[in-house]
Amino acid sequence: MDLVHLTKLLGLPEFVVTAYTFQEDSSILLDVKHRHKVAVCPECERVSSEVFEYEERIVRDCSVFDRHCYLRFQGRRFSCGCCGKPFTERLQSIGFNSGYTKRYEERVFQLCRENTVAHVSQTEALGYEAVEGIYTRQAGEAAAARRVLFPRVISIDEISLKKGHKHFVTVISAPEEGCVIDVLADRKKKTLEAWFDALPEAARQGIQVVCIDMCEIFRDVAREKAPQAEIVIDRFHVMKNLQEGIDATRRAIQREAEEPQRQDLKGCRWVILKSKDSLKPEEEERLAHLYEVSPELKVCHELKEEFRSLFNAEQDAETASQKLSAWEERVKESGPEKLQKFLTTLANWREWILNYFHERITNGFAEGLNNRIKLIKRRAFGYTNLEHFRLRILTECV
Repeated sequence: MDLVHLTKLLGLPEFVVTAYTFQEDSSILLDVKHRHKVAVCPECERVSSEVFEYEERIVRDCSVFDRHCYLRFQGRRFSCGCCGKPFTERLQSIGFNSGYTKRYEERVFQLCRENTVAHVSQTEALGYEAVEGIYTRQAGEAAAARRVLFPRVISIDEISLKKGHKHFVTVISAPEEGCVIDVLADRKKKTLEAWFDALPEAARQGIQVVCIDMCEIFRDVAREKAPQAEIVIDRFHVMKNLQEGIDATRRAIQREAEEPQRQDLKGCRWVILKSKDSLKPEEEERLAHLYEVSPELKVCHELKEEFRSLFNAEQDAETASQKLSAWEERVKESGPEKLQKFLTTLANWREWILNYFHERITNGFAEGLNNRIKLIKRRAFGYTNLEHFRLRILTECV
């Protein structure tokens, strides 16, 4: 192969290919030399041509013709004629003391985003720890480069690391920017307090809205550390809480019903919980039949739909508060026993629930992260190294 064309194919501005060899393992070894005889001193930024030491280096580069590729060249140490200090040449295409070109590290990083470390290690013929190290460095740089320092709105949510376990992490995101800000190791109060304390004062003062679920720890820390911010309880979390009461009522009705009625109620869960305007024609017929079978279930469903409409309506917080009070009275008068607990929840969180009507901000972005995080967990390094899992979320959940 023509070495001039091979140099162009290599595409690295600092090197010229002088020879190539096919190795026994089918890889390609490219011998390259420096294009320039000088380097810039990192101390005084003056150009120097006084080389006093050479050291052979072999670094991994991206594959050529589906063959693993390595570059062999002479690493150089210079003596600066201006400040008199020795220095090792810094290269544009290869990190300082790195065994890989920068573009190859980027290639490995992208492969890790779609595959397990073990898979990339096998296909690239690299050690597991080498692949893991490349990913950690690249992910850390990527996360730092796009971090949002002054979000107006933050969402705080908890995510379970393993189903059936009580190990949760706290995910802090910026919904208006559409990215994750940080992932904390647990959901303890002191951990979240430390995160707020580490923020620059301007960043903390810049937070105007904190969107959370009904978690006392999140609320209390936000009130203490960002008192200027308005706390908003996620409307979908409130709705989920109500639906749990509706579903508990459905189960109780079905459990106590006679056999013919029990058969009519069987399999009706999603018809009851689904929003009425999303029902298919056959589901609407099923719902009408359920209304006839169980008047109590009819009341439950109507109360649920009325509550949903309350949050969908364009109105201010004062109007919403009045309507919510009227709704609560109807539940007290005609609602089933299982919904009385929900009234207590509303009373305890009413102020922050009604704040939704000021900003109409929800934890929808934070909740949407769950599906992406589930995919990440399937190919993550494992939960013994939380920092790796954190970096995956920070760089992939955008």
